[in-house]
Amino acid sequence: DLNYRRSFAVVLLGILVMFSMVMTGPAPSIKLEIKLYSTTTLVLLMIICLWRLLNYVARSGLGVKGTLVLLRTPDGRVVVGKGEQIRYSGSFLVIDDVIMPLGNWRSRQGSEKKGLWDRQQLQELLAPALKDAQKLSPLEAWLLPWQLRFWPLLSFSVLTLVLLLLMIGLAIAKYSGVIGH
Repeated sequence: DLNYRRSFAVVLLGILVMFSMVMTGPAPSIKLEIKLYSTTTLVLLMIICLWRLLNYVARSGLGVKGTLVLLRTPDGRVVVGKGEQIRYSGSFLVIDDVIMPLGNWRSRQGSEKKGLWDRQQLQELLAPALKDAQKLSPLEAWLLPWQLRFWPLLSFSVLTLVLLLLMIGLAIAKYSGVIGH
């Protein structure tokens, strides 16, 4: 069960909130056209990247049979792993050089949030298969998509970082007096 539409809507809402913060933010004297063009371009690119990431997940497959975990990529490539062949974090699963986004599937008890996949099935079927798998540290989880060149996730992450840096830069410029009042 894939809940990517809800995930898309939530992330899109976050992108639009960041967009409105930049547009109404601390640098009103910068020409509106410059802010509008730069942030609109970034927001549109982020939406495209998000759509590509969710499309990747929607066309992929994840299977579990006992201790074996199977990942199918959108291009039909299938990898199977078990035990230490599998690496995972709270948001994705890796076998060989294939990354499968999972969303935040290890939710707190009683949480009603939806992920990319059905959380109950992941908890019941996938969690036992990960008993002997390698849990990635936060740093490893951040570096691995870069090392494996997983572009659907990397492009969205980079654009999110650029938009945040734009917001911070505008705020610093405004409050340091670089940008006129």
